[in-house]
Amino acid sequence: MTSNSQLPYEFCKESDWNYSFITISGVKYIAYFVDYSVYHPDFDEVYTFNFEPEESTPHPIDPKIAATIVTILREFFQSKERAMILVCDNIDGKENKRNRLFSRWYTNFKTKDILKFDASATTEEYQLYVSTSIFETFGLTLLEAASSGCALIGLDVPYGCTTFIENGKNGYLIDYSFDCNENDEQRLNSTIADRIVDVFSDYKRLNDFSEFSYKKACNYLLTKISCLWEQLIK
Repeated sequence: MTSNSQLPYEFCKESDWNYSFITISGVKYIAYFVDYSVYHPDFDEVYTFNFEPEESTPHPIDPKIAATIVTILREFFQSKERAMILVCDNIDGKENKRNRLFSRWYTNFKTKDILKFDASATTEEYQLYVSTSIFETFGLTLLEAASSGCALIGLDVPYGCTTFIENGKNGYLIDYSFDCNENDEQRLNSTIADRIVDVFSDYKRLNDFSEFSYKKACNYLLTKISCLWEQLIK
């Protein structure tokens, strides 16, 4: 007999890669897949996966969330032979907790159709990205830095930095004038140096900047951009 906590919430399939559901507490969750071939063309039918509440407000523990996520995964992997890469982020030091949680979900809802393999990797960590470019279009390097959870410092010029940096939330925008002289440049260098010191002098602020950069970068996920295109051409 299946307990009520193992029954999933009703969920909405908003696109081939995007799902959503609302808990009994009224918290809306977004679950989405990203085609890994976007980053590595040789990876066919391999996806990354993430889910998160739409609003970053405190919410109660709810076992039905696990049942819903597992149901979404089962549906997604039914149509084709697919693989998923799930990375337990270590930006907040809770990677082991996440790994234990997902392992427990796998054990509790285990089926013969899905196999799980664990691995670990160590990468060189960067915490801050500084841009002194005065001419940018989209600013792809800033997006890459934000998606890696870096705090950002850049010049307050049209496009580029102002697209990805919200002053005081995920970094600092530095005032800049295109008709600056040598003395202005010296003051600019001093200001940038001061902001770098500010970032690394407060770990909580650095962590807050990092979290906000992640959220900023999520606006440019393939699933969200594709939904915007769908809305535009309808």
